[in-house]
Amino acid sequence: MLKNIRKSSDEKIKYPSLSETIAINERVRKQYVPFDLDGGI
Repeated sequence: MLKNIRKSSDEKIKYPSLSETIAINERVRKQYVPFDLDGGI
């Protein structure tokens, strides 16, 4: 079910949802990794 929701939303607004996903990933990584493993990306 989750895959179907994600697929349909990606088809409707592919680029906005992609950039949203990147922003969420950045937030989550900063939240759970107190130091930057990637050398300051």
